[in-house]
Amino acid sequence: KMYNTNNNRQSTRSFVAAKEVKVPKQLFGVHGTYATALFQSAGAAGNLDKVEADLKNFVGHIDSNDAFRAFLTNPTIPRINKKADMDAILAKGKFTATTKAFFGTLAENGRLAETGKINEKFVELMNAHRGEVAAVVTSADALSKAQLKTLEKSCASFLQKGETIKLEARVDPDILGGLTLQVGDRFMDLSISNKINKMHNLLSESV
Repeated sequence: KMYNTNNNRQSTRSFVAAKEVKVPKQLFGVHGTYATALFQSAGAAGNLDKVEADLKNFVGHIDSNDAFRAFLTNPTIPRINKKADMDAILAKGKFTATTKAFFGTLAENGRLAETGKINEKFVELMNAHRGEVAAVVTSADALSKAQLKTLEKSCASFLQKGETIKLEARVDPDILGGLTLQVGDRFMDLSISNKINKMHNLLSESV
């Protein structure tokens, strides 16, 4: 099925207020387009933080509720039925009018299954809005608070004036030791598994 970018932008703007809101960074692709439209709508309504919390809450339910996730991703359910069900679900919670309109648009456009990816892009915008640079450190074992603090200071060299680090720590035993660090668009692999792979490649080339 061909995807019409112009139609998508028009449909996403159906819930954006007339007031234009400057976005902190430019995003591309379908998910970026929806996230940008939502940011503008929430910004115009003055409820960016609340909409961010709404999305986090919604995505949390998707991750924890198999039946709800199956409903969102089921392509056999007519869009009009999904929209009616979504309206009923959102009416029970304390969601903003912006959030309700946004999910109504996703339902109409058959994009509810992509909520998680759209949320990731919206988080990017909110981080940029607050001057936060996302950093993810992955280690084989959990790092101590002192180690995380040291990493935060080390990441400062990647920042521009007015920016702060938002560090997330993850544990992945598969890297065996060492760590990997993602700071914005920069990625550093200092893991033992990576060193082993490089050694293996060198040995393979010498055979």
